[in-house]
Amino acid sequence: MERVTLLSEDRKMDMEYMTASSAGGTSPGRHAEKHPKKKMPCSCLAVKQEVGLLSNQELLLQVLMDLTPPELSRFQWLLTRKVLHNFAPIPPHWLSSADAWKTTETLLRCYQEDGALRLAAEILRMMGCADQVDELCNRCCRTPVPSWPATNPKPRANCVEALRRQLIDGMQHAADVLDALHAHGLLGEAETEAISIYAARRDKNRALVDMVLRKGARAQQMFYQALSQSEPFLLEELDSISKRQPMPVHVGQLEVDLVSDEQMLLHWLVSQETRGRGAPAELAEAVALDFLLSIVPPPSLGLQGKASWVNTSCEDGAEPHADTTLTEITPEVHEEGGLYRLRCPHAGAFRCKLTGLVLEGDGDVTYQTVPWDRKFLARKGWQPAGPLVRFTCLRGTFHRLHLPHCQILSDGGQDLLFVAHVTEDRVDFIRPQRVTDKNVVISISGFSSFGLVRRTESAESNGPINGMVLLFHQPSDDPELYASLYVVLLPRNALIPQVTREWRKRSGAQYVEALPDCELIPNQTYRLSGSPVQLIQPENAKFLNFEDYDNYTASFEVQLAVDVRKLQLELRLSHSGPAWLPSWLFGSHESSVWSRVVTLRAAAAAGGAEGKLEMTETLLETLNSLPTKELETFQRHLSQRPDPLPVSALEGADSMATVHKLIQKYHADGARDVAVEVLRKMHYNTLASDLQRK
Repeated sequence: MERVTLLSEDRKMDMEYMTASSAGGTSPGRHAEKHPKKKMPCSCLAVKQEVGLLSNQELLLQVLMDLTPPELSRFQWLLTRKVLHNFAPIPPHWLSSADAWKTTETLLRCYQEDGALRLAAEILRMMGCADQVDELCNRCCRTPVPSWPATNPKPRANCVEALRRQLIDGMQHAADVLDALHAHGLLGEAETEAISIYAARRDKNRALVDMVLRKGARAQQMFYQALSQSEPFLLEELDSISKRQPMPVHVGQLEVDLVSDEQMLLHWLVSQETRGRGAPAELAEAVALDFLLSIVPPPSLGLQGKASWVNTSCEDGAEPHADTTLTEITPEVHEEGGLYRLRCPHAGAFRCKLTGLVLEGDGDVTYQTVPWDRKFLARKGWQPAGPLVRFTCLRGTFHRLHLPHCQILSDGGQDLLFVAHVTEDRVDFIRPQRVTDKNVVISISGFSSFGLVRRTESAESNGPINGMVLLFHQPSDDPELYASLYVVLLPRNALIPQVTREWRKRSGAQYVEALPDCELIPNQTYRLSGSPVQLIQPENAKFLNFEDYDNYTASFEVQLAVDVRKLQLELRLSHSGPAWLPSWLFGSHESSVWSRVVTLRAAAAAGGAEGKLEMTETLLETLNSLPTKELETFQRHLSQRPDPLPVSALEGADSMATVHKLIQKYHADGARDVAVEVLRKMHYNTLASDLQRK
């Protein structure tokens, strides 16, 4: 009787749950809580599972509730990827801070009951969680599953222009859209390559959306159709946003909805231009409009009739002057780093002191590095030989560009080094006009993106290059623990400020000043030795970072006693005979390529207890300024970084606990940089800027 009574109560609760689940809003994202849903107690689910009375929906919920927090996070991440054919991915923010209940509801809404079971089974199989895969598969029917809405939303006029930011931020699978537009003849091979060369998702999305805008109404309609097949749920959400009339930024008479990095650049430039001048609002608006036309393509502002699209093709007629006098300038650097501004006050040749770039002409230029798509380069028979740099010309005219290289050249370099020139509609691989010991020189008539490449099959591709050894110190305040010194081997034309910024963001490690220059040979084995040290791992490592201009992984970790302030380090190249000869017959030897006495700063100077306490208070004040529900979104972003805070570490954490985890993982300065990065992703740009200044 007891069991009969309990099951009767469960059936009643099940009906209440199903009724509540059928109600609710149109979007499963974090704003869809207008109709709260009743949750069935875990004990009821367990009893129903024991007697085999779980419905399909309850079975899916029970399976997800049995996952550990890291497994659930992995499951949700795979839902945002294309796992099965005909199953469109779910936008990541629909699952932001979602528990097992919310994930189940989202699955059922997007794929219906049978599709949700089928997709969940496949993802669990990929994860190696095979315990209940068979039961999920047995519940699936074999009829085709529609994985997107039956009726695709139809675009309003100028909707791509109005939703430019949301499309750039939200698209997860631009390659599918790109393939569809190429197949229908909307994009040619050259235009497809101009988008494919970028590795970062946002860079690809930006190039694709802006190209579609340039091509007019038919291209926008085809883009919308392609997007309805690759990301229908995102499109459905964007269609509801377009009906609500988004709130753009007002610049003079223009209404623009900028991507976060465009907002950051515009704010930085306007604040620099008007700082200390007591500029009236009218002047600030005029300055902002002037810069805006340089930062954002005119078609995305609806300005086709008011501004012309810049032609950035290279010209080959002008000859560089060998005797040009260089003026070295320290660039202005954005507070977050990675973005440089070089003001050249008169006609001449100007060298950036931090990056080594040389510009000939006069005017005002900003530039930053963006990641290469190495797979694209490899398909074309190229490999990176320098960073890919995106330029924005704010004022003036420049006619020549010098890109630093790291090659040790035997034939002048004319047949080894080329320049990839990326415009809005093509990629050209240009033979340089001149190659010096340090730079590759080309003539230009405008700015876009430029980067050095070399042919993969080149005879000199594995020869020695000018390299550098960079050191990053991670001190410890605990005398029972070891401090760490990370040793990074890179080509000489990698940007040290960029490497330093990335390491500070990743782990809070401090850059150690030491003469870095040396010669390195790609794919050769090196051994690091030092004194006094506790441990060096690994003992030997190959130099594999000769193409790394956005990764900067360490080759060696040196463990030190916390009180060590000075040590001797030596990097040696291992020479060995052919692999097919016994080592005792041919022998092996080593040669020194880099040796330095390194001085380390004390841990207290790098940010001791007082500095940590101050940063804790600053970060806590910032997080407490967020709306209550946004703390979970902040934590979600932390768990999705390349060097994440685990979901399990943040489960149930309040603001104070989140701050402590941040500082424990990334140290004081690194925690602030990470928090600023996450706030900008959440579009809290003012809060991020205030935190950066503290």
